[in-house]
Amino acid sequence: MPNQRLLSLDLLRGVAVLGIFLLNITSMGLPITAYINPTAYGDFSGIHLATWVLTHVLAEQKFIAMFALLFGAGIALFTERAQAKELPVAKLHYRRMGWLLIFGALHAWLLWYGDILFIYAVAGMLVYTMRRLRTYALLIWSAIFFLIPYVMSLLVAASMPMWSEAETQNILAMWQPSPAQLEAEVSAMTGSYSEQFAQRAEFTWMMQTQSLFLDFVWRTGAFMLLGMFLYRWGVLSAKRSQRFYRYLVLLLIPGYLLSVYGVAQYFAHGFSFEQSMFVDSQWNYFASIFVVTGYIGLIILWLRSNYMPAIKRRLQAIGRMAFTCYIMHTLIGVVIFNLFGLFGQLERFHLLLIVFAVWAFQLWFAPWYLSRYAQGPLEALWRRLTYGKRYRAVKSANQ
Repeated sequence: MPNQRLLSLDLLRGVAVLGIFLLNITSMGLPITAYINPTAYGDFSGIHLATWVLTHVLAEQKFIAMFALLFGAGIALFTERAQAKELPVAKLHYRRMGWLLIFGALHAWLLWYGDILFIYAVAGMLVYTMRRLRTYALLIWSAIFFLIPYVMSLLVAASMPMWSEAETQNILAMWQPSPAQLEAEVSAMTGSYSEQFAQRAEFTWMMQTQSLFLDFVWRTGAFMLLGMFLYRWGVLSAKRSQRFYRYLVLLLIPGYLLSVYGVAQYFAHGFSFEQSMFVDSQWNYFASIFVVTGYIGLIILWLRSNYMPAIKRRLQAIGRMAFTCYIMHTLIGVVIFNLFGLFGQLERFHLLLIVFAVWAFQLWFAPWYLSRYAQGPLEALWRRLTYGKRYRAVKSANQ
């Protein structure tokens, strides 16, 4: 199979990795609780409230789902190309995921607890075993995986009356911590590196164990399987008709309506823990399917148009070095919030302005870097580690 890049995947990936930063910056710059309960910290009125509502409806769970979907398509593409070169596909895939697992663990434990690479590696190992399913079987299993976190949340909610008082207070303290707890977290995250490490260690462990198997691996796996399905169906490679992609765009309507209804429910219930965590949040969860597919339709239609070609090329460059750009987001966040001491000091709209500035920088940086090098630095390292002794041969074949 030719090694020609799929520009549609690059563009989609570029949009997704920038979109993810819209949400990630909240957990980089504010206490943990501010991400899950926006009323627990900072100013939640005026332009800051509007910022939360817009990012929740337009981006929350959508871009990370798109990124997972594209990762699944990437597994299918990687498999095809490795088979065409008569390489040991399974060995290379699991080696590739193994190194991603290591990257993710280092990223989470050393820099920022909100890492997705670890989750993607685990889910990638799982869905690879399902890659030979019939095309529509992938869609069915995607739906099953997608429903598992929803069922899990219902079971956890149903079990709450059986929780001990200590367990209940512990989870409520995470949802609505006291001023003293918030002050301690801000102090730790602007203190020494050892203080920062200790502060995020417990949450990092929970993310990579309990939350991983109750929620993240299934949710991520669902979108990876959906990505495999859409790749096989020619959707992600822009092979479908113009009318088809227009129909996809229409899915934004029910998706946004579900998200907006979920926001209304949050306010109606006063962001109470039990209602918000287990019921109101599910509206946005189901909305993510519609919004992601709508975004794909919109982006493919843009790809086929002559509208803003320079921006398209820059986003494609970001897509080609998405791994590097994703880690760059964290490094920028560490410098601004932890080293410069701005953790917990900025409001949501101020964080949004930082996002725009970083987007502008990466839209310049990615094409500049790729005009000098074939790949982003982390992409090149990951590829070299994956192929090992075969790296030079594979690199020569791709040139």
